[in-house]
Amino acid sequence: MSYDANDPVQVEKAAEEDRRSRARLLDDVAGVLETEGGRRFVWRLLEAAHCFHSSFSADAALTAFREGERNIGLMVLADAFAASPGRLAEMVRENAPAGLPISSG
Repeated sequence: MSYDANDPVQVEKAAEEDRRSRARLLDDVAGVLETEGGRRFVWRLLEAAHCFHSSFSADAALTAFREGERNIGLMVLADAFAASPGRLAEMVRENAPAGLPISSG
């Protein structure tokens, strides 16, 4: 049977599966953020993706490449925030470079 976007029953079934899939993903991300090693790993991904830096370069191709990397990092960051904002804040406190004005409270 093929999917019929005009069938409200099929549309709702697909939407429910999307909600369940998103909930599973966020549970997985929250699980990773529960451990110090998991938070260190996610921080490393965010740094490798240059999430906290400008993508600009005089070379347009390099800017586009960096934006692609950054886009993946921002997706990970958004999932981490949605999954566990408290653990995300903890990750920042644990890993942010010294001298960065981050509140511990």
